[in-house]
Amino acid sequence: MSGVVEFTTETVRAQDRTAYWRDEVWRNLGPFDVRGGERGMVAKVRFRPLGILRIGSVESHAHSICRSPADLRGEERDMFKVVVQRSGWLRLEQNGQRIVLNAGEWAIYNPFRPFRFECSDGTTQSTIFLRAEDLRVRSLAPYAMRRFSGAGGYSRLFTAALATALGLIDDHCSLADIDTMLSRLARLSLMEHGDMEARRSSRDIMLERIEAYLDQHLRRPDL
Repeated sequence: MSGVVEFTTETVRAQDRTAYWRDEVWRNLGPFDVRGGERGMVAKVRFRPLGILRIGSVESHAHSICRSPADLRGEERDMFKVVVQRSGWLRLEQNGQRIVLNAGEWAIYNPFRPFRFECSDGTTQSTIFLRAEDLRVRSLAPYAMRRFSGAGGYSRLFTAALATALGLIDDHCSLADIDTMLSRLARLSLMEHGDMEARRSSRDIMLERIEAYLDQHLRRPDL
């Protein structure tokens, strides 16, 4: 497929696979510590630039990746990575928080800040890089390191679209079409999984305003 880039350890000698994965796959994001599991570093990634966005898919055996404060380049990008766990599990740690994603769940984290993740054998994932401005929200930080379900609602549409986006682009479906679709579905999914406490507070405020209006205009004893 046009525009799709693939990296795989299958064509690399076993003793060189960890370095290959670190230097070729992650080099655009900065230095990382990559460690293979008991089977060594066995993985394949496919990605496609999509305007500002970048979508991808990952298949791998167990391995871990860590970015320490010493690995930072001194820059802080407001670019977040969405990971949709298709199979296997992913343990993710960042900013003192820890979550575990199982199949059908997804989360957001900032790969340009210190983090650590560990995945199981038989892991498959869909990924996309997003910025707050792409989703027309002030910041993605409030949504980071939260576990979301892709079982229903807009999340189901978003994760399904992300799974097929690598092969959607043709004469009838342009880069701009896919960019817009994924950005809007991502935004709707995050709004759907927004802060429930804030939602309740907003509802309470609205009820108070309605009651105040009724008291002022409809419950006057002189009417």
